[in-house]
Amino acid sequence: MENRHLFITDLDGTLLTDDRTVSHRDLETLHRLRDKGNVVAAATGRSLYSFERALAHMEADTGTFPLDYLIFSTGAGVLRFTGNEIIRHLAISRSDVMRITACFDRQCLDYMVHDDIPDTHHFMFRSHGRDNPDFFSADYPVSAVCRSNDTGYPGVRIRHPGFGRHASGRVADPGGPAPQ
Repeated sequence: MENRHLFITDLDGTLLTDDRTVSHRDLETLHRLRDKGNVVAAATGRSLYSFERALAHMEADTGTFPLDYLIFSTGAGVLRFTGNEIIRHLAISRSDVMRITACFDRQCLDYMVHDDIPDTHHFMFRSHGRDNPDFFSADYPVSAVCRSNDTGYPGVRIRHPGFGRHASGRVADPGGPAPQ
């Protein structure tokens, strides 16, 4: 029986260049590894949504890109490229989210709480008033803000005026209009 190997590469800054492309040489290498029967995977902190956007930018998709698996959301999810199937996903319990965010609030730390996989492109954020480019930047157009205690996220309540909802890649603005 032939020895199979697992090859895992990082995505951003390793496989993806600064201009969000993959070099021809790297693509050829991934194809050769797979042709020899090896399993090829990429690991990333990106959400599945963000990875799919990167593929679209490269004019590729899960049917053509030379990977067998994607480990995404900093290891919380695993996608099998054949069939575009999520084969593993983990989430933190609601009670743990509440304990963790309460700790972050006591320390005045900014944070995000993402919906479960595959909907991690929807999330709430909590800003304690500092300039935070992860929440507010020219890359993310402003949408709406949650101004009530009902965030739509099970187990998470808005307790501070700086806690907004982010959906579909758009940042919520604490000074913006109320949601529809």
